[in-house]
Amino acid sequence: MQDEIHILFPKQNHEMEAGTITFSVNYLKCRTVAVMYYILHCFDYEGNEINNPFYTGSRWAIDETWSSYHDSFELSEADLEEIYQIQLELVLINVDDDNPCYFTEMMFQNGEFEDYHYVNDDLVEADIGFVNNSYVNVYTANGNYLQIIRPKRKPFTSNVLSATDLTVLAPHIEGEPLTDKPENLFVEFIYQTEQTTNIKPI
Repeated sequence: MQDEIHILFPKQNHEMEAGTITFSVNYLKCRTVAVMYYILHCFDYEGNEINNPFYTGSRWAIDETWSSYHDSFELSEADLEEIYQIQLELVLINVDDDNPCYFTEMMFQNGEFEDYHYVNDDLVEADIGFVNNSYVNVYTANGNYLQIIRPKRKPFTSNVLSATDLTVLAPHIEGEPLTDKPENLFVEFIYQTEQTTNIKPI
């Protein structure tokens, strides 16, 4: 049985209208195959959950190519009279440190999905920064990636790896040992110290 990761977003007041509602996630990608679906929780004015859950979306397979997920359901006027708040739960299967999942532009919209960008378009140049860590992983189309360690966290772009005091490049390829995970290499690098041996004449 594959582990499931459940991401429960905060409750919020809804802005949905009666009719067709579409949930969309764009720019989806994994290193290997994974599965994603969502659960919509709805609550009345007293905080009680309606239908527990209100709706469960269809499952969507994600792989190493960019894709998008769209799922629609119908919402009646009677449903709207009951619903005060909604809460989104995103479920990911077969996603872990070795198979991260990337996505953007997650949203509900009234009506059928309207295409607002082409999912296979690549950015000409993207800024890459360091937020909560001193390394980033830059992936290739075949799932291999380059780990870039920068202790001083100087950002760079997808086109230019700018100069800084210290940069460590660590390639990661398919089938490498689990001991070579990015976090392990980073910790090993951080704890490295230069050692000197003093030899004195007798």
